[in-house]
Amino acid sequence: MFDEKVTPLRRPDTIKPSPKKTKPKLIQQQVFHDDHDIYLNLDLKVHEVTNDEVLSFRHEGLQEKTFKQLRQGKLAVEAKLDLHGFTESSSLEKLAQFIENAFKHKKRVLRIVHGKGHPDKNPFPVLKNVVNDFLRRHSLVLALSSADPQGGGTGALYVLIRKNNEA
Repeated sequence: MFDEKVTPLRRPDTIKPSPKKTKPKLIQQQVFHDDHDIYLNLDLKVHEVTNDEVLSFRHEGLQEKTFKQLRQGKLAVEAKLDLHGFTESSSLEKLAQFIENAFKHKKRVLRIVHGKGHPDKNPFPVLKNVVNDFLRRHSLVLALSSADPQGGGTGALYVLIRKNNEA
């Protein structure tokens, strides 16, 4: 029927299938309780802060506008934690769980009340220092700032944590 020469196809074993397009997987860091354990094993403190000292910290890359809004209390607080009455170790455990739960539930703006301690007894409040050090080292924390007067002033913090991009 056909008089033309037929060119044979390549052998199937030499044909390479085209690679399938796959969505990149989000690699979730396992940080939560590890951060708590790391903190407990560190003897180093960032620096001791006083009762009325205003705290302010942000990671590089966070926009100044967002940080300013956090400092001014203009970002809506999505979750709150009050650490009054907790010991140093129990407050760290509570704080680690709080951040983990906030991250899992996609809550990014947090308010943490640590109090000012007893200025007449100790100018360096234990919980304020512990919380400050812990949050600055926590891998999910992008920024923190002492609250505005309505939010608790220097006895509380506004905290911004990373986005949880899981669907």
